Amino acid sequence: MKKGYTLVEIMVVMFILAVLAGGIFMVMSSGRQSWDISEARTALQLELRKAMSRISDDLKQSSVNQAFIDSGLTTNFLTGVAYPAIYFKVPQGINNATGAIEWNSSSISYALVNNTVTRADGAGTLKISSNIAGMNFTRIANDVFQIRLSGQKVKAVEHGNVTINATLDSAVAVRNN
Repeated sequence: MKKGYTLVEIMVVMFILAVLAGGIFMVMSSGRQSWDISEARTALQLELRKAMSRISDDLKQSSVNQAFIDSGLTTNFLTGVAYPAIYFKVPQGINNATGAIEWNSSSISYALVNNTVTRADGAGTLKISSNIAGMNFTRIANDVFQIRLSGQKVKAVEHGNVTINATLDSAVAVRNN
């Protein structure tokens, strides 16, 4: 009696190992793709939060009477209407004689230029955040503005591209004078 394995037995074992290796490869590949997409989604959400934080911090200092839809600072916001950009002034101090707020002569603006949120003021223009597909400002109450940012990022994966979308909304109360 001979000891050893027949060719058929070896072929069956190799087939079983090939199926197991293929299954492991598919699980690993799927896990890596999920990781890449999750990482891209997190980066997009970070860009949205970065822009929202900067806009909110600046806008909180302004007043509803100092927020405009045009660079000429002549047209105020209508309640319930969304606008793609905002122009506003921030205080520079208080008049000691009257106690009234003195507003800075130059304005701050936020606009979307080539999928990038930009902040412009008297000192120049600064790129705040990228991969932003849409930006809207809506006056939703007397002294409250809603800011809506939507982002889009295309991530290349093993079998093509995946488009990742995210939206971030925030309500910002401004000064009431």
